[in-house]
Amino acid sequence: MTIERFPDWPERLIRYLQEAAKKPFDWGQHDCVLFALGSAKATTGVTTVDELHGNYKSAIGAQREMRRRYGASNLTEAATAVQKEWGVDEIPILMAQRGDIVEADVIFAEGDSGPSLGVVDLDGVHALFAGPSGAIRIKITDCRRAWRIG
Repeated sequence: MTIERFPDWPERLIRYLQEAAKKPFDWGQHDCVLFALGSAKATTGVTTVDELHGNYKSAIGAQREMRRRYGASNLTEAATAVQKEWGVDEIPILMAQRGDIVEADVIFAEGDSGPSLGVVDLDGVHALFAGPSGAIRIKITDCRRAWRIG
């Protein structure tokens, strides 16, 4: 599969991020994976988020879903599997642009920290991640991986 951005992707990304940034973290409804995949759907139409939405309700459930769907034991392995499925390139973090997906350690809803997927924000300098009471914003230089979306 090869994905490409819609011609009006910036407007679609703006609408998606404005709405999604208000939502609190919720496993299987609005977690880091669904937030990042939702941005890709908004900008490219790829529907992987629809296939995962509602399939789990906890961190353990998310791990089971990653194992079932991708044979992955962690988020990093699952992200690599999606990268291959979509035919997108991993890029140096400093090349990440608006709408690209990134990975960083952030604080989860339960208070623990660990790997999370996010989206490069509209300013191109920060990334947004699903957080306990809405989006968490960090500098992309604090991220460790990035993927070009479309």
